Amino acid sequence: MKDRPRLTALCALALAALPVSAAAMAFRLRDGLFWGDHIGLFAETRLHETFSLRGLFAFHNEHIVVPMKLAVWADLRFFGGEQWLTLALALLLAAAPPVVCTILLGREEPLLKRERVAFCGAIFAALYLNGTLLWGLTWPILLQHFFAVVAVLGLAGLLGWGNPHSLRGASAALALCGAAALSNANGALTPAVLGVVLLFRGRERLPWLPLAGMALITAPYFLAYRSANPAAALPAAAPWETLHFALLFIGGVYWRDSGFPYESRSDPALVYLTAIAFCLLLAWLVLGLWRRRGELTGFEVFHLTLIAFVVATALAGGLYRSQFGAWEGLNKKYAATASLAWLAAASLLLRSRPGLLFGSPWRQAALALALLATLLPSGWHEFQLWRRWNGRVRECTASAASNTPDPSCLRSLYWDARRGAEVLAALQRQRKGFIGTLPLPHPAQQPSPASSMK
Repeated sequence: MKDRPRLTALCALALAALPVSAAAMAFRLRDGLFWGDHIGLFAETRLHETFSLRGLFAFHNEHIVVPMKLAVWADLRFFGGEQWLTLALALLLAAAPPVVCTILLGREEPLLKRERVAFCGAIFAALYLNGTLLWGLTWPILLQHFFAVVAVLGLAGLLGWGNPHSLRGASAALALCGAAALSNANGALTPAVLGVVLLFRGRERLPWLPLAGMALITAPYFLAYRSANPAAALPAAAPWETLHFALLFIGGVYWRDSGFPYESRSDPALVYLTAIAFCLLLAWLVLGLWRRRGELTGFEVFHLTLIAFVVATALAGGLYRSQFGAWEGLNKKYAATASLAWLAAASLLLRSRPGLLFGSPWRQAALALALLATLLPSGWHEFQLWRRWNGRVRECTASAASNTPDPSCLRSLYWDARRGAEVLAALQRQRKGFIGTLPLPHPAQQPSPASSMK
């Protein structure tokens, strides 16, 4: 049956509605109050008054290092905390992975038709952006993940089409690993990813490059953090807990229903079924690449690097994060990283077996309808969650403005009720969104930290 370019283009246009709708909803929620570690960073820097590089490095969370902190501080300093800068950066960085994969797919031989490349690009955008855009734009702290992703994309490009075995290539690879490590803790895993990719490329005799990277970047990074924050060090989890976390992290990225913006409470049977199915698909793809090791194309090496990064992140997270609960692997803040595996799997499948999608002109329509039916309702549900969160912020603001503020309400914004009240007062002075429309007492009128933590 002949291909129908008009139908393919129409399906691509329908899928493009997913990231566009996510961006529109995220922009609608831009005025909401950030929370959690973002509030901690706000309170720690006190806007721009006590800003210093030393203060940025001393901030408590190992996942939040220089780039995101600089972006948040600059937004507070020059845009009054209106999140214009963080919104622009999040949108730019979130769009990078699907755009890069679409360009690479169009350059592969044999060249796909222009309409088919556009449809594949729409699939990539739907899978990646819909899984990260709404959450990332409404919570700018996720810039930490996007910065690491961009560094990993650069490393993948170097490994796929560059020469990482020359002195110049080795220096570039180490520089990219360092940039990823400065982005967040997951980025410090890139030397290990480098070693895995070298094995697939048949370079077993060159272990010095990833080992040197691990010695120069990853070890000092974690040693410095642990020495500065000894109380934050967690014991390693059991092997089963680590694998459990990794399974949910990799395969459960799109099952993020919740009653609160940062937790997941999806149906266990559905989550495990889809997670296991996707992980088996990923294992099958990686096994096929391993059988052809030493003969991989640059396109395959590029996507192998993305998969190795996601798997390494999932295993490292399971080692030190699974103690927080069985469903920590479904935490929405990991979607920006985990979606790379789905993006890479879709790209490898469409490149190696285009007949699965383009064998019949109606397969594109079926896939587009399936993605629309799955991703659009989940995005709308997440939008409703954020609306309820903003309502909660209004309640807490009203409580802080009353003569008898509720410490439990303030602790829902930040673990320290007094610090939460200070942040609300500072946001009022900055006229941040609807916070500026409500009167707030001076932070000294709030309960003491000891009483607020009872």
